[in-house]
This record gives sequence, C-alpha cells and structure tokens, in this order.
Amino acid sequence: MTIGSDTTLKAIAVDENGIESPLTVQYYRFSDNRVLNRSYASSSEYSLSQAPEYAFDGSASTNWQAADGQRFNQWLEVDFGSATSFNKVSLSEYGNRVTSYRIEYWDGASWQTAYAGATIGANSAVAKEVFFPEVTGSKARLYIVSATLQPIIYEFGIYDVPADLEAIGGHGSVALSWEPVTGADHYRVERSPRSGGPYRALATSVVSSVYEDAGAANKTIYYYRVTAIDSAGGRIGQSAEASATTLPALSLAADGTYASSSQFNAGQSADKAFDGLNGTNWQAAVGTGAGQWLEVAFGQATTFNKAVLSEYGNRTTGFRVEYWDGGLWRTAYTGTVIGANASSPLAVEFPEVTGSKARLIFTSTTSQPIIYEFQLYYVPSGLEASGGPNRVDIAWQPVEGALSYRVRRSLYPQGGFSIIASEATSTNYRDTGLLDGAVYSYSVSAVFASGEGELSEIVSAATDGPLNLAYGRTYSSSSDFGATQSAELAFDGSERTNWQAAAGQFAGEWLEVDWGTNLTFNKAVISEYGNRTTGFRIEVWNGASWQTAYTGTTIGPAASSPLTVTFAAVTGSKARLIFTGGSSQPIIYEFGLYST
Repeated sequence: MTIGSDTTLKAIAVDENGIESPLTVQYYRFSDNRVLNRSYASSSEYSLSQAPEYAFDGSASTNWQAADGQRFNQWLEVDFGSATSFNKVSLSEYGNRVTSYRIEYWDGASWQTAYAGATIGANSAVAKEVFFPEVTGSKARLYIVSATLQPIIYEFGIYDVPADLEAIGGHGSVALSWEPVTGADHYRVERSPRSGGPYRALATSVVSSVYEDAGAANKTIYYYRVTAIDSAGGRIGQSAEASATTLPALSLAADGTYASSSQFNAGQSADKAFDGLNGTNWQAAVGTGAGQWLEVAFGQATTFNKAVLSEYGNRTTGFRVEYWDGGLWRTAYTGTVIGANASSPLAVEFPEVTGSKARLIFTSTTSQPIIYEFQLYYVPSGLEASGGPNRVDIAWQPVEGALSYRVRRSLYPQGGFSIIASEATSTNYRDTGLLDGAVYSYSVSAVFASGEGELSEIVSAATDGPLNLAYGRTYSSSSDFGATQSAELAFDGSERTNWQAAAGQFAGEWLEVDWGTNLTFNKAVISEYGNRTTGFRIEVWNGASWQTAYTGTTIGPAASSPLTVTFAAVTGSKARLIFTGGSSQPIIYEFGLYST
C-alpha cells in the first residue's frame, strides 16, 4: 500500500461480530514538520543516546544534550538537502536552561538570523512556537548563545505555515488574509465557534491569500485557521488560530438625518444615539423629561417592525416609538422602562409600519433622558415552528425588499446558533435529519442588497419521539481519552461517536449533564462498547449533594444494544453516570434521560 503525503489512513480493529472497537481506531498521517528524515548535526553531544537526531524524531521522551559543561555557542542543525522555506519553529527543552538563542538558516554562503529569543521553557510537554517572516535555506539550526547548563532539547520542529492570519469582522461576514506560502497550490480555510475547535471546512480550494466568510452570523465570534496545500495535495503547514467578532446588523437608521427636541451639549447630540457605539450617547437638556424626543429621517419611505433601545440610569418611565406617515405621527409601540445601561438593551417588536421618519418620544422620566442607542430594523415576523419525525418545519412573513433569508438553528436553549440555510428564497423551510425527541430553536434574518438584517424572535419546536432531556445542555466528565472522545459525544444522538475515559481509569469515573435548572426524570437509556461496566449508579444533584437514582451492574456489549432502566422520579439540576467497577476504562455511546 502506498500512502500519499497528505493521506490519512484509518485503521480499525473489529471483533468477531464485525463491531468496531473505538479503543483501537488509529489514524496515521505524515507530518508537515520539515525536519523529519533529514541529516542532523550538532556542536557537541553528551552521549550517543542523546545525539542530535533525537531532537528531530517527534518523540518527547528522547532528546539531544550538549557535552557536559558546554553552555555557550552550542548548536543543533538540520540539513534539508535542498532549498527549503519555513516561517515557524517549535522548541521544547528540559529545565529552562536556555537564556539566549537564535534560529538561523544557511543561504548558500553564510548563516542568517530568522529569529532571536531568550528562554524556551521548562519541560517537554509545553513546546514554544515562534513565527517570523518566511526564509529559505538548505539548512537550519538552533544556535544557543547562552544557557545556565549544557542545553537539553527534546524537539526542534520546523514548518512553513500561512503566517499573519488576520480576521476582520463585518456585517454578517469575516474578511481573512494571510501571507502566501512558498510552494502552496491552494489553501484550506476552516472555522470553529470555539477556540481550539472542532473546526469545519469553509473552503478547500482557495487559490489566493484572502478569503471572505460571507455566511457568518451578526454579533458572533468565530475562530479560523488556514492550511497550505501543495500541487500534489500534500499538506505544507497550518496557520495559528485567528478570531473575529462580526458586527451587529446594520440599522435602518444608520444613514439618516438626526434631530432632537434638545441636547445637553454638543458632545451629546442626536447623532450619537445612532452611531452604533455604546460609548457615546444623546442627552436631553438638563431638567427636561416628558415631551422630549429623538428623531431619524430616513430620506425615503422605510418599513420597520423592531426597535432596540439602550439608556443610562433607567430614567425612562414611559415612551412611544412613532413613525411619520407623511401627515401625522403615528404610534408603532408604547412602553414603560428601557433599562439601566448600554450593555442591557431593550428590544421590542411590533406590526410593521412604514414612514419617512421615526422617533422615540418620552411620556415620563425621572430625569432628562440619556440614550446610548436607538436602532430600527425590519425583521421576519410571525415566525412559527412545528416538529415532526426527525424534522421541524418553520415559516415566517415575507420581508419587503429582502433578496433571501438566513435560517439559524440551535440545539442549546442558551444559544449557539449556526446557519443551516444561507440563501433561502421562500418564507418556509423544512429542517430534516434531526434527532428524535429533541427541542430545536430557530431564528431567521432577511438579507438585503445592503447586507444581512437583524435576527427575528426565537421560536422552538420538538421533533417526534420521547423527549431526551440530555440533549443540548452542558457536559463534563472525570477524564477523557482524547478530544475526539470527549463528554459531549455521549449526548449527540449518534452511535458513531462516544465518550471514553482516560486509559486505565474506571472505578470513580463519571459522565455528567448539567441542565442549569431543575428537571425531573425517571428513565435512562445507556449504551456502551464491549460490556466493560460491572457496576454503576445514576445520580442526581439536589443542590447540595449527589443522590442515587438507580444502581446497576452491566450495561451492554454495543451501541445497538442499549440498556433501558426506570426508577422513581427524581429532580435536580444535574445528573451523572458514575462507574463503580469494570474491566477497563468505560466507553459510552449514548446516555439519555427521560421523564415518562
């Protein structure tokens, strides 16, 4: 078998029944570390077992050590055999001995400095990564200017990665740029909602060093990384992570003309309440209150059905949002309080209205009003959702002027929405392939020629089947085997994923779901690999301590043979599966909880 430079080989062990063993699934992939399988040299060495090649073998359990007492002007070198470009190195050492060093490259005539640094670190488990402008040479070396004792280097890795990755958030988009990589044919761009991943590919064949993520949500932080790929499909190197937060939706009031009944001073004029900044505001004249107003003239007839307001000091006790119909001011919405500060805006929705101007008028206050922001939007209204077998149907009212709609979905009550349809052209959408017995939440935005509008209200619906109370919550465990077998994978409704405790750990290990509020349940469905469990408990957190809901022995041999247990109803904010005995570390496919 021949494996290409960017090929991943997945090796799976199966039992006599053909059931995959999650423990023995292994992935083999060539590294993008440019020092592997080269020629190595050093200024000196402590012994043959600490020769220079041991700093380039990919193992944190071996190392190169300079000769006893040699702590100045020692070096560790790799000869690539041909001109090689790189812009990143990773270093790990023993004992934090190095106090000054350089990364150098051979340009064919002399050694040139790529990077100069001071300390490296204390142990093999924490590699120091440094980035610098791309250099090209046939050799590279770590030149240690000084150290407290003879240096001991575990690993010296060299890479060529997309450098200076920059992410800039816009309205529903993020602009990415990076430094080109020598030898790169194209790039793979990936995005994650969390720092460190998991990442999903946005584009796999980007030929330039810029990319626009046009499918981003407003007011959302995203994390990105870019991988350079050569013409043979081999991976050259991967960038460091970069992040950006997208801007809020563009308010309909953003490009208007502004006026007010009065102002406190020139620095708190009407336009400051429409600039999208929480650090500025409009304030009415001192001692005024009822009858004060803040106005935007759109310049043309404009339809809106949502306002977002934020004020200082909770001063407002009565207000109206009004619109000018060409002859009179009409009321769109009537309210009482707005709020206490800029970080807690009030969002109100109402039947759509159309006017050439809009204003916020105060009917009562405790002092002159101070408004941070008065924003207006046209959002999809009348959003409805209904569940069915593995599906949810949603529908909404059309938005005038919308080119398309973006539909977002979350399995989590607290948020975490992702776009599931970026260019829906109708006012209904069927979301299929969903979990049974799960509650999904949805929000819709309209996309105009000027960009994405504000999000609609959130609606939720449950798919058919018994409601699994464990879906869409917060999860944790006593330990895990690795990032691909973490706690949340025992609550994702898939028999192809699982949680596994750390190697050799069993008695006392646990897997937990946190609801954040009290829920009642009396049934659990559990599936595991290999019939490893010989004793377990299902426990509930009552606010002060863990209480036992059920005690059992074995669970079962495979994902296709789940164990279902019922017990007297218990109530708590958290539940966990705790193991009291077993033959090896537990592997749990699914842990579901129900109220019947």
